[in-house]
Amino acid sequence: MIASGEQQHIQEQRIWAVRAAQLFDGYAFRPGRPLVLIEGSRIAGVDMTGTPPSADLPVVKIMATGGVTTPGWGPHESQYTRDELAAVTRAAHAHGRPVTAHAHGRQGMADAVAVGVDGLEHASFFTEDGVEPEWKTVAAVVEAGIFIGATEAWLPNGAMVAPHMAERVEQRAANFARMHREGARLVCCSDAGAGPRKPHGVLPYGIVHFGSLGLTNAEALASATSLAAEACGLADRKGRIAVGYDADLIAVPGNPLHHLDTLLDIRAVIRAGRTFKEWSESEG
Repeated sequence: MIASGEQQHIQEQRIWAVRAAQLFDGYAFRPGRPLVLIEGSRIAGVDMTGTPPSADLPVVKIMATGGVTTPGWGPHESQYTRDELAAVTRAAHAHGRPVTAHAHGRQGMADAVAVGVDGLEHASFFTEDGVEPEWKTVAAVVEAGIFIGATEAWLPNGAMVAPHMAERVEQRAANFARMHREGARLVCCSDAGAGPRKPHGVLPYGIVHFGSLGLTNAEALASATSLAAEACGLADRKGRIAVGYDADLIAVPGNPLHHLDTLLDIRAVIRAGRTFKEWSESEG
């Protein structure tokens, strides 16, 4: 992952992770396994030669823009130039690894799409004081087949991590509805842990919400199953109930193709054929 931090402390170091949050600092230094060379505050080079990424680096995620809680960066602000994004994308693709870009801001989104990333996380089109979608960028996303990780899973009640974002998030949801109509591949995501309304396990609420954005029930289900598996490069064994696929299942008391909200009443979780948890009707 290419992430944030105190760059004055890592000048001229070859590292795996730069920028995004101090919580990544403990994972930054990997002697003998360089990815990015930082000089001052800019990327001076990207080097994956001699250290081809293995299974422990299946994807590269880069912070094209700041996040809602990113120290020192607004979500509308780009953290990398287009040339820097291009350098990372070329290097990852040369080794057969996809790149997904955390991108809230308009310019960061446009730059990430222009350099050929494989996925966009959030795709918010945030400006300094609002939301302004750029539909030319969306058209380019559709043409390239870029996956959009739409982090639309929320508990129905509770406080936002940043209260001023409530109106922006509502506008973003309306934009996702239009993106779907225009052919964008929306993957239902949760951003779990990012705030009190996004605990782990909140994803079913996102699938239900997708049904309100104009997706059919089948499309909403696919956004968190078969399409999600495709986005993660796992479509050959996950995301479907089919012979030979991993038995990763949940059990619910109704047919979600008829009623998506039955996903909010999970009765069992099965991972690789093993039942990890079962709930009785009385437990809820």
